[in-house]
Amino acid sequence: MRCGKCGGENNDGAKFCAYCGSPLETERASENRRMDSTDIQRRPNVPPDSTKKRKKWPWLLCAAVLVIAAAAGGVFVFLENRQEKQYEALLDSGNRYIEELDYEKAEDSYLQAISIDPKQKEPYLKLIDIYIAQEEYDQAAETAEKARDSVPAEDKQEFEEILENWENITDYTWVVEPEIEADDINYVCGAPFERGENGWTVENDRNGQFTTNYAVVRTGNRTGFIDFSGNISWADGSDYQTQRTANGAYYINNGLLSGAAEGSIGGGHWYYYCDGLYDAYIWDSSVTPQFDNPVPIPQTDSAYSPSSSSGNMSEWFEQHTQGYMIYTDGRLLENNIYEECGAYREGLMAVCVDGKWGYVDREGNEVIAPEYDSSWTFTNVVTGTERNYCYAASDGFIPLTNDGKWELRTVDGTTVIPAGIFEAIRPVYDGRCWVKKDGRWGVIQIE
Repeated sequence: MRCGKCGGENNDGAKFCAYCGSPLETERASENRRMDSTDIQRRPNVPPDSTKKRKKWPWLLCAAVLVIAAAAGGVFVFLENRQEKQYEALLDSGNRYIEELDYEKAEDSYLQAISIDPKQKEPYLKLIDIYIAQEEYDQAAETAEKARDSVPAEDKQEFEEILENWENITDYTWVVEPEIEADDINYVCGAPFERGENGWTVENDRNGQFTTNYAVVRTGNRTGFIDFSGNISWADGSDYQTQRTANGAYYINNGLLSGAAEGSIGGGHWYYYCDGLYDAYIWDSSVTPQFDNPVPIPQTDSAYSPSSSSGNMSEWFEQHTQGYMIYTDGRLLENNIYEECGAYREGLMAVCVDGKWGYVDREGNEVIAPEYDSSWTFTNVVTGTERNYCYAASDGFIPLTNDGKWELRTVDGTTVIPAGIFEAIRPVYDGRCWVKKDGRWGVIQIE
């Protein structure tokens, strides 16, 4: 073994040099040193801690990605807030334009709001109101359909109902433009009455508005008649005056309107029910009425006798009637008891349940649910008392009102003029009816 210090040759296995005494290295240790030296020469620029530094780069990459994501999220939030502010600003401007009746600019504002956020229901509803105000009913229906397909599931039903109301809307034309200023234009109950097959006047016909081409117009203290051409005949100059129309006579007494016909109610028969069917004029016997059409029969809490009424039968029945049943085809529909009933016309009778009015057929089957307010008031010309009723059907139509909103339906319950078009609707005669729009009255012809 050669000494690494002096170069002298020594025996194998010697630990110290025989010439200079220096420690001798083994071959394996020497070889390892040479290998380490060679490796260092091959990697002259790699520092001792390079492995640790190589492990840091994935963390740096993740940090960079997070920074970029945070920046992108901030931009998204900024844009979202900006769009929300734009949407609110457009909605506010549209509402202001509606107050100013500038429908064109309001429409543009709501359309822009929808383009920003098509899932919000409010701009659709505002657009529908605009189209209805301008009598653009097809546009209203198209908007409702678009909204139904765009808004969240919980709002779809509202637009389904709008579509249902508007899909059967009828066409109409103006016969008299809405230019007549009046407090009210209406019909009143009066003669002639329909009669049963035995010639008896049906009591309930008092509760059906008079079918005449003339309506009654009131403005302040002035009262008169008006025809479908808008011609008015004022009843001035007298506290008590009779005016005659082509179909009957009316009394105008201090501004109160009532039918002209008087005489015994029911043509000498006044039927009621109290554990049996009775006639108040034949107070001690049970009877079987004969009527062509269904009529309401009052249900009383006690039996009537001349002594119990003190001579005033009408007042007694007003005090003791607890409800009404319908008498039809020779029998009472005892399971159907109503608070009040109107006249039977064109297959329907108006009935009142829990303060709301609807319509039933001659068998008591519900055709229009009792969800409406009374639409006219009957004044008893004898007692002066007033009772509220719902219009009877006429010409195949029924005007209805609820919370001040009027609509027109057919006798099968189909809506043909939805609520929101007119401020008031009166019964249809000869295809025409009085309506109120923008505070004034006019006449439309149903097409």
